[in-house]
Amino acid sequence: MDDKTYSVELSDGTMFENLSINGSYYVTDQEITEDIFDGNCNAVTVSDGETTSTLTNMELINIIKFGDSQWGFALREMTPEELATMQVRSDIDYIAMMTGVEL
Repeated sequence: MDDKTYSVELSDGTMFENLSINGSYYVTDQEITEDIFDGNCNAVTVSDGETTSTLTNMELINIIKFGDSQWGFALREMTPEELATMQVRSDIDYIAMMTGVEL
């Protein structure tokens, strides 16, 4: 386990501080739910107190509970292929809506 303390800020300004890392998970004493991340991962800022990185197009992978009072969450960056597929799907849905076609 890493001795550093991390902070993660989501797109809407939601801040998680004093995080530790357990594998791929950021661990906190604060209760975590999926709705916190819904639509808030377009730009995620991660800091370890020395360096700060802003990651774009992030996605929540999983939330788990460690013991009785700790939660972990894992994020990943979406691939260019996933983003392109989402854009094509959005375009198709828009065209279908504008032309009255049921998909």
